[in-house]
Formats: sequence, C-alpha cells, structure tokens
Amino acid sequence: MPLIGSIVFNTFFYISLIPITLIIVSLYFFISTKNLQYIGSLWIKIVLKALRIFCRVRWRVEGIENIPKGPCIVVSNHQGQWESLFLQTLFIPSTTIIKKELLYIPLFGWALRCMKPITLNRLNKISSLKKVIKKGVLKLENGFSIILFPEGTRNSPEKGIQPFAASCGLLSVKKRASFIANMS
Repeated sequence: MPLIGSIVFNTFFYISLIPITLIIVSLYFFISTKNLQYIGSLWIKIVLKALRIFCRVRWRVEGIENIPKGPCIVVSNHQGQWESLFLQTLFIPSTTIIKKELLYIPLFGWALRCMKPITLNRLNKISSLKKVIKKGVLKLENGFSIILFPEGTRNSPEKGIQPFAASCGLLSVKKRASFIANMS
C-alpha cells in the first residue's frame, strides 16, 4: 500500500508542477513577488494535503505563536523536501537562499527565479557569503523574511546536525548592526 500511495502522490506532484510553474511564470510581470508567493503557497498546501492523504505523512507544528509578525531569519535543518516546501507557506513574503543550479531546471527553475531567491555558487564560497549578507540585509529591510538551510545540503536525521555555514550568523549580526545604525 505505501508503494501505491507514493506512486500516486509523485504522479500528482509532477503533473501539478507543470501548471503552477506556468501560472507563476506567466504572472511574473503583472503581480508582486509577494502575491506570486501566495499563489505558490496555495499549491504547496495542496501538495502537502495530497502527501497526507496518499502517503499518510503526518506532522504537528508546535510554537507557531512564536513566529515574529515581521521579517525574520529562518534557519532550518535540511533533512528532506518537506521542510523546504512547508516553510514557504509560513513566511510570506520571504526569500530563500538556494544553490544556483536549481534555477536551471526547466519550468520549476524558471518559476523559482520569479520568486527572487538569493542564489549561491558553491564553488565560490567567499563571494557567495558576501552576496547572502548584502542581499539578505536588503531583503530584510524591504520586509522579506530569509529562509536558509545552513547545513548546505540534505542530511539524514541519523547523521545529526551537521556544521552550519557562517551565513546565518553573519547575516543576523549584519542586520542587527544595520538596525542599530538606522536608529541613531
């Protein structure tokens, strides 16, 4: 039974991916990034509902009342695709820090580009870190939350938490310094 549910879910996921990416790409020039994110989050909620129905995946969110009302830096472990999708429904407007190679995926990458993520070049860590800090602070100042996965790649829970990249700490320190400078 789990195999059938998985096949049905994956079929639904990939078939539904085509129209949502076409919708986002088509609307890119006409509506704001925030509204594109609302459209994308509706699709994600449908996908997660399908995951619950077909694969019987369950989750419980605790502490949602602790999420700030304004822009914030969201740091998440990267154990699978679920949290990458789910977080997009909680923080709107937001920008995600992603590897630039994701933008090369036909349709999906094009729609992802419309969401205006901050892209990383894993081969050039120093310039990518500078880019994350510079663009991240600007996004925060413009009301966007930042979603990042500082372990850099997906890891199984059995491996435990892997070392974090410096970007989340440096971004928060830089943002705080920017905030203090604007207060004076």
